[in-house]
Amino acid sequence: TTYLVLDWIFRTRVVPHVFSGGGATDVRGAMTLSVSGRLLLFLIAVAFIPMFTMLGLARTTEVRFAAGIDFRTVVETLASGSLWVFGIYSALGIALTAVLARTLTDPIQDVARALARIRDGDLDVVVAVESADELGRLQDGVNRMTGALRDRARILTAFGRVVEPAIRDRLLTGELHGAGASRFVTVLFIDLRGFTSMAEHAAPSDVVSTLNEFFTMVTVWVRECGGYVDKYIGDAALVVFGLFDE
Repeated sequence: TTYLVLDWIFRTRVVPHVFSGGGATDVRGAMTLSVSGRLLLFLIAVAFIPMFTMLGLARTTEVRFAAGIDFRTVVETLASGSLWVFGIYSALGIALTAVLARTLTDPIQDVARALARIRDGDLDVVVAVESADELGRLQDGVNRMTGALRDRARILTAFGRVVEPAIRDRLLTGELHGAGASRFVTVLFIDLRGFTSMAEHAAPSDVVSTLNEFFTMVTVWVRECGGYVDKYIGDAALVVFGLFDE
């Protein structure tokens, strides 16, 4: 009983603060009781020990009968002792059930809520790691997974700034192969008239602002028309239409 209560205190008050950044499952040499081990302790606390106590009462009654103690006195003592055993272990069983249930269900609910948020696109979710057992490894695994997804999202975002997102997605899904394929496409070159003379006289910040506005307009228009920007060349853009049309 003491172990289960202390285990609950450590899971809720100690481990999440000591290992606030995770890593409890990486500690080597620490003895950790598994979930099945805690269930076995729970079974001993709420089932076996009360049975042994009742067996002890029965054996004590038998010894008192053999010693010639009055029948009524023995029965009254047995009834009183049985009532105390029933009350104590019923209360203890309810309390330990609540404690054990929370140490099992709370982490699972936290993981379920985190996975739901990840599914909705929230990659900043962090699950508090409460132990180093199977549940702790599950919580730590979710945190590592979200970290990997955040890294992947950053890579995809950076990749999408260099390569057209449509091309990027097809590259990642393996739809494009190194051997190439024949397509009938339309290629458009578009640039700013008089850009060179404008760049010679305008402030650098104005030149950059003009290019950003121009390329933003071109990119939005091209994507609305079903094309993609292959590359930017100075003040020009090379645009391709029909590349993915069968």
